[in-house]
Amino acid sequence: MSDQNDNRNKPESHVLLWSLVTALIVFLIGAMWAADYLYAPEMINPATLPDAVGK
Repeated sequence: MSDQNDNRNKPESHVLLWSLVTALIVFLIGAMWAADYLYAPEMINPATLPDAVGK
C-alpha cells in the first residue's frame, strides 16, 4: 500500500517543482528587464539611436 502512496505523490512533487522553476524563470526575466530599464534608460529611448548610428 505504501508503494501506491509513493506513486501518487511523485507526480505532484514534479508539478510543484516545475511550477516553481517556471515562476523563477519568469521572475528572473522580469527582474533583468527592470534592471535594464532602471540602469540603462538611454538604450530604451529611440531618440538616442540616430546619434549612435550616425557616429
